[in-house]
Amino acid sequence: MSLYDGRKKTGYSVEEEYFHQQNQRLIEELRKKNETQSEAQTQGTLIDATSRFEQRRDEIREGDSKKKAA
Repeated sequence: MSLYDGRKKTGYSVEEEYFHQQNQRLIEELRKKNETQSEAQTQGTLIDATSRFEQRRDEIREGDSKKKAA
């Protein structure tokens, strides 16, 4: 029994085998491309937002104290 006989019985044609191999190749290419892109994206700048958060917190506290006084 050859490989062709197995494909013939299951309905798996030579064309389908070819397209499956091509799809696997393209998937691997995309994975490699996405890995390099993700590395480039992770090389961004780090933003320290603690001062902004403290400023907002102070503004909110000031706003609450004004409401209570009124």
